[in-house]
Amino acid sequence: MLSELDKEQKYLVVCRSGNRSAQASEILVENGFKNIYNMTGGMNEWKFDIEQ
Repeated sequence: MLSELDKEQKYLVVCRSGNRSAQASEILVENGFKNIYNMTGGMNEWKFDIEQ
């Protein structure tokens, strides 16, 4: 699956609390991805309305 992604693209990784997305971000960086952003605190810290 990682081989299908462009390592030069920007990616924002998000989960509920920020823990799993932090782990996923580390894996991406370890695999050569350059522009990885983790949303610290995850969706629990998101202060804006969310469309469902």
